[in-house]
Amino acid sequence: MNNNNTRQNRKPTFIKYMMPYRHKLMVGMVCLIIAQGLGLVAPWLLKICIDSIGQGTASSLYLARFAGLLVGVALVALVFGYAMRMNLITASRDMEYDLRNDLFRHLQTLSASFFHTMKTGDIMARATNDVNYVRNFWGPGVMNIAGAIMIPFAVVLMFAINAQLALLAFIPLPIVTTMVYLLRTSVHARAERCQEQYSTMSALAQENFTGIRVVKSYAIEDREIAAFDAACMKYLNRNMSLARLDGLFHPLFGMVIGMVMTIIVTVGGRDVINGTMTLGDLTAFLSYSMMMMWPTAAIGWSVSLYQSGGAALARINQILTTEPEIADAPDALPGAKIAGEIEFRNVWFQYDGQNEPVLRDISLKIPKGATVAVVGRTGSGKSTLVNLVPRLLDPAKGAVLIDGQDVRNIPLQTLRHHVGFVPQETFLFSDTVRSNISYGVDGVPESEILNAGRLSHILEELKEFPHGLDTMLGERGVNISGGQKQRVTIGRALIKKPKILVLDDALSSVDTETEEKILHDLVHAVTDTTKIIISHRISTVKEADTIVVIDNGTIVESGTHDELLTQGGIYAGMYQKQLLEGEIEKE
Repeated sequence: MNNNNTRQNRKPTFIKYMMPYRHKLMVGMVCLIIAQGLGLVAPWLLKICIDSIGQGTASSLYLARFAGLLVGVALVALVFGYAMRMNLITASRDMEYDLRNDLFRHLQTLSASFFHTMKTGDIMARATNDVNYVRNFWGPGVMNIAGAIMIPFAVVLMFAINAQLALLAFIPLPIVTTMVYLLRTSVHARAERCQEQYSTMSALAQENFTGIRVVKSYAIEDREIAAFDAACMKYLNRNMSLARLDGLFHPLFGMVIGMVMTIIVTVGGRDVINGTMTLGDLTAFLSYSMMMMWPTAAIGWSVSLYQSGGAALARINQILTTEPEIADAPDALPGAKIAGEIEFRNVWFQYDGQNEPVLRDISLKIPKGATVAVVGRTGSGKSTLVNLVPRLLDPAKGAVLIDGQDVRNIPLQTLRHHVGFVPQETFLFSDTVRSNISYGVDGVPESEILNAGRLSHILEELKEFPHGLDTMLGERGVNISGGQKQRVTIGRALIKKPKILVLDDALSSVDTETEEKILHDLVHAVTDTTKIIISHRISTVKEADTIVVIDNGTIVESGTHDELLTQGGIYAGMYQKQLLEGEIEKE
């Protein structure tokens, strides 16, 4: 119940984002009222002037004064109109800024499983186009709704001039409002379908660019081009359908205005001829009817903007109300310090949608500063086990403890700051080698970057790079080899000086000799760090203090290299097999 309330309180609404800018919005509203009030004054002044000319009482000086007065009113209205737009539109941009940042900030807190289930293109579409739909309501939508405030005043002035003509002029207005509402509702529905297709198109493009090597390797560029062309065509057709409907608005609106003008000119012109209405009255009446016409139509448009913005905000809310599966516990220890002792205590883990657990009753204690190697067949649960240490996953049963504290009671920032984690899949940013190694550590001295590069054995290869540490890397490090990528990411983990270092098969693309050198240096040079190393090459983990063999989610063997060879179990079999494979390769 409390979690639901928390989600509801976190759910963003239009009002929530408008409140911080209420003063700016109020100033904008006041400026709008003044600007539109002056707009109501101008036709009345024009009426007086025209009637004076018709009665023959106007002199050149009188006309000059009226001209100056009308120009003055227009200039003052211009100033307040500009101030109105500056306040209302900039407030909408500020609210857009807040919403976009809240969305990005929340995305940073979500667990990895969220990004596995929602396509990147869909997330991007919500962070860009959907946020714009919301802003359109905050800006033009609110401004048009506020502009409708002047409708009653214009109506009163029209009735004051000629009540019968006013009644006749109002006949088409329900048609205008209904027409605009129906059109914009249909436009909204079609715009939603366009937005959905935009998400699909973005996701398709993103996947293609990310997997461009696979596409080229399989020589299926033409198939992917055809698939993207089909998605673009579908997007085009939906946009054309939207454009055709949207294109009806202004012509139909112009037709209704023409109907109103025809009624006013026909009936009003007859009254002027009959002497029951002056020419100035007719001129002012026409001006007020035009002033009333657009806000009336704009109400329907604003309703549509509200619907579009509401639908977009609902899509954004699907992300913002998603609770991270892994978060700080309410009683997390803010001042927790980590030394590096790790204990897995009766740990069980099962992925959603799977029938069998991946880890079964794992119990293992790793002393501070020790080096533990984890080996086993593919799919035995090795990666799942080490993912529990930085809380990328949480156990279903049992507990993972660091220095005797359950990791769930340690703040995530503190825990992950002290854990250097190098996953199987490397990721490098489109930046220099230096920036990639020092990522996450501000103001790191050159000597530490060089030391991290030396321990990860990437430093000697930097001499071959065009600009050494300052060599720019392509997207995901596309311009360096897989082994070099892995060594840069190991350097990134080491520069943090972590208390715990986890290498999840992080040297799979490095040759055996270099891997042995790196692991040897880690064991003997990084002595105050607890190290958990997953490797498929048993020959490279012989120096580990303890080697743990996992099979079918359970620890089946544990000991030193020599002890496990003596036991003649799974480890010994894997070792003999790899020795034989090595001899065959040499031949």
